[in-house]
Amino acid sequence: MISIGIHGRVGFGNQIHEPARQFAVLEERIAMRNAEAARWSACSRSWQRWKDKAMDIRFAREDDILMASVSGRIDGVNAHEFAEAVDRSSLQGDRAMILDLAGVDYVNSVGLQAIFAMAKRCAAGHSGFALCSLSEQIMGVFEVCGFARVVPIFPDRAAALASVRS
Repeated sequence: MISIGIHGRVGFGNQIHEPARQFAVLEERIAMRNAEAARWSACSRSWQRWKDKAMDIRFAREDDILMASVSGRIDGVNAHEFAEAVDRSSLQGDRAMILDLAGVDYVNSVGLQAIFAMAKRCAAGHSGFALCSLSEQIMGVFEVCGFARVVPIFPDRAAALASVRS
């Protein structure tokens, strides 16, 4: 509630201030809200950039071997999308699948689960499966969780291709 007193003072609730002081307070509050809005806008732009970079998959075929080059993150946000994209591309009777993870900078347990499920589907369909070009960080994750003992991992694409061809 705003009230104007007999001496030209403006009051908000129980507080009474001179008009010039009250305008200064309002300007300060508006500036703080604008700064907060700018921070949220920056966060939103940052989130959009992160989301846009979250994951990229590029597919190629060499004879009847599907190669998927993955970059970005494989996590709970996009693991389902990742698995669906690979499934759609591998419905063409490929003899083997190679996941090139050279561009992957983060993988969590949900991403590992998606990769492991792909390996199991390939094994059930009597298709080869291999991973290649893992960074030290990602290789460490695969070693800690035991995938390195179960899923064939190669240092580069050429070694993976040679393995699945034989």
